[in-house]
Amino acid sequence: MAKTNNETRLIVAPSDIDADMLYATKFLAGDPFIFLEQNGKRTIVLSDLEMDRGRRTAKVDEFVSFNQLEREVQGKARQAPPYEKVLAHFLRKRGVKSAVVPANFPLGYARALAKDDVDLATTNGLFWPEREAKTDDELKLIGRALRITGAGLARAMEVLKASKPSGKKRKRMMS
Repeated sequence: MAKTNNETRLIVAPSDIDADMLYATKFLAGDPFIFLEQNGKRTIVLSDLEMDRGRRTAKVDEFVSFNQLEREVQGKARQAPPYEKVLAHFLRKRGVKSAVVPANFPLGYARALAKDDVDLATTNGLFWPEREAKTDDELKLIGRALRITGAGLARAMEVLKASKPSGKKRKRMMS
């Protein structure tokens, strides 16, 4: 899955509502997680609860435990560190000094990373320009979805044509 692009890319988002994250990882999750593409290598940082499911479904090169990173940052402190501190720690460990992020990158994280001397830039246009063109597999799936929808509509039309009005008025139920 590694690419030859040397641009470092960073996303922090839930993939169930962020198309860039879903495209990057092929992993569907309702909670935000970290995606890093560095030197063509794609890494995701997941909680231990999501790790097994991620390993089964995500299309990335490496998986990192958020819980382990969190323990490293927390040290002997009683309270867990804020998410952005764990994010900054992860990027420091990877030697990330700058990254390209999507335009919807969380402002709070961006400000925290700026304090940690990580320069972020947004793309001019699409984060993944290759998303504009559909792959052969995507085209096959779109075609299948259209055929299923067409069959469902045809059946609905048959049912409606075969139905006959009864002429009886239905009584409204009082609540």
